Amino acid sequence: MELFPWSSDKRRYFPLLHAMGADLKGFSQLPKGDSAYLMPIIPLARVPNAKRFQNTLDKVRTGLNGVGEVFIADIGDKIGLELPAVEMEEVHKVFRELSGAAGGFLAWRQFIRENPDMIPVLRFGSAADLLAQVEDFADLGRGMVLRIRSSRHQGVGMTAAPAIQYLARRNKLDHLLIVVDLEHIDEPLAPAAMAAGLVRTLIAAAGNRRVNVAISATSFPLELKGVAEEIIRYPIKERILHHEFERILGPGAVNLFYSDYGSARTRADEEKGGKGYPRIDYAARNRWPSNRQKGGLPEAHGFQAAANKIMATTDWVEELDIYGANMIREAADGLLEKRKYAGFWVSARINLHLHRQAHYSSTDAEFLGTEGEWED
Repeated sequence: MELFPWSSDKRRYFPLLHAMGADLKGFSQLPKGDSAYLMPIIPLARVPNAKRFQNTLDKVRTGLNGVGEVFIADIGDKIGLELPAVEMEEVHKVFRELSGAAGGFLAWRQFIRENPDMIPVLRFGSAADLLAQVEDFADLGRGMVLRIRSSRHQGVGMTAAPAIQYLARRNKLDHLLIVVDLEHIDEPLAPAAMAAGLVRTLIAAAGNRRVNVAISATSFPLELKGVAEEIIRYPIKERILHHEFERILGPGAVNLFYSDYGSARTRADEEKGGKGYPRIDYAARNRWPSNRQKGGLPEAHGFQAAANKIMATTDWVEELDIYGANMIREAADGLLEKRKYAGFWVSARINLHLHRQAHYSSTDAEFLGTEGEWED
């Protein structure tokens, strides 16, 4: 019986997805059966131009689109807390309330209780704040996630220890998934060593009992290379990070899951994006093949040329019948209405990447799957 999302033998993938159009679109077009293999962690943040908080929830729930009925909920970074009161919309005020530490993050705890499709990410504050949430969410029985971010959660061992000890004493460590989020990485080896040191501290807090852990990061390039005649293959360093972390700790030291940013950059880096050359990326098992039409064809013709280049690579899987692959096929045939912009092709890559990583250890039959209908 599956008590928590990480109790499943199949579900080994917990991607961090932004509450942004490309991420949610890519997820929404996954084959419905993929819900058995992955569950998203979504930091809630204001969707573009939204004045009401409900708009963000509606956008996320629409993005789930039956692929999954439950998601892991966090609160994003850019939620408008720095705005003067006169400039705050309703959405900003709700985020300010949910992120407040009063009463051991009481508003966040109540919000989670009122939304049964959410599994909570614990809010960081004092050790007492964290313990108050753990006690509440352990009673709720849905599970909980401790997301530790390398850029802002220093000294986390001392803060988290009482909460982890509480779960260990009550034989409820299975309620918890620890996600070490290393954010953007340029290389995987030093981050893996740092993550291993942190996790050893948390294992000690658990009385050296086995804990559930996922190591997350993004290595998708901040700057893309290549000219029209080239295929550039970018390694998925998150996979190297995962394997190196397991090597350092030793197989079986923790119940280890995979996580990444779904082939997106961090939200701050994604929001810096600008207009560039037509480009299409593909997602293979351990790399992202990419064609950028620098020095090649412009606009729609460029996307068509890039699609044909991708389909001519040895990475292309002709039998794969899912949304992202079918969009590339249609682009290669010149069907590009409403698809002549970069954001569309980011969603196609995310769709391909999520499916490929969800089925990283699956049989060929499970990976190839069937697509069914999709939406533009």
